[in-house]
Amino acid sequence: MGQDPIFTQFYNVPEQMNPSFTAVNGTTKVSLAHRTQWAGLNYSLSTQFANFNSYVDDIKSGFGLTLLNNLETTTRYRFTQATLNYAYRVQLSYDWLFIPSVSFGFGNKDYAFDSLLLEDQINIISGVNNINSIDPILTNNSIQFFDFSAGGLVMNDVFWVGLSLKHLNRPNISFVNNKNISLDPFISFHTGFKFDMNHLNYHWTDSYLFLMANFMNQGPYNRFDIGAEIETNGFTFGAILSTSPSKNDNNAHFLNSINLTTGWVWDDFKIGYSYDINTSSLSNTNGIHEITLTYTFYSLFNGDVGCWRCK
Repeated sequence: MGQDPIFTQFYNVPEQMNPSFTAVNGTTKVSLAHRTQWAGLNYSLSTQFANFNSYVDDIKSGFGLTLLNNLETTTRYRFTQATLNYAYRVQLSYDWLFIPSVSFGFGNKDYAFDSLLLEDQINIISGVNNINSIDPILTNNSIQFFDFSAGGLVMNDVFWVGLSLKHLNRPNISFVNNKNISLDPFISFHTGFKFDMNHLNYHWTDSYLFLMANFMNQGPYNRFDIGAEIETNGFTFGAILSTSPSKNDNNAHFLNSINLTTGWVWDDFKIGYSYDINTSSLSNTNGIHEITLTYTFYSLFNGDVGCWRCK
């Protein structure tokens, strides 16, 4: 019943957040992300994300493939999903676009049941654990499911706002035969704004301020990230506040972490790094490290068709 993995640098890998970002800038894009969470605990999480997408101008469509892998190190619980994204570009006016999208995914969840110690393996008299077990739970090595999601995005050159709904079909993710545990829908509402700082004075040549926010909800849990990042002469730095607007219990915190970001932009490459400083009871976990890499180049189909750059 675990929640979907998320990324601090959601603005660098937006395809994971909303399929409408598929080839949103009219080019071809390759992106990678790696996230290590709570390395200071015996219980830790690591997440990897890969994306490839490209735009086809003749049919005003973006096509993409994303791969997601999430591993919990103690129990070896693993969630892996491959997703095909499709986004269609609707020209509302000269400056504004509306981009609806759909995605179809195939997921796999594995709990490494063969690593469990079950009751019939424990011999109290001899003090020795047997290797074999006849418990039928060992036959539940993994489960597979199909997934369906949709999204929408309204944007121009400097502003975007989007909404995505994942797991619309609420797939069954139960490891137990003849049981049904539906994966809760994941809702994300997100927005961003790009401000050209060159207008302030000549000291801010090739400098931009990016404001972004992302509200997420899945089941009883929600999270709201809001922050800013400055890009100047190829160097980026910023901060994001991660909050929980509604508390599920008396021990819950409103401010969960302060996330520091930095990076480097060179031509069509961008490298991003973030470190989440936990402010809750998880403050002694060594935080969360995340690194992203993106490469954008001319579309493999029909060349570059615009400068709809999305941070």
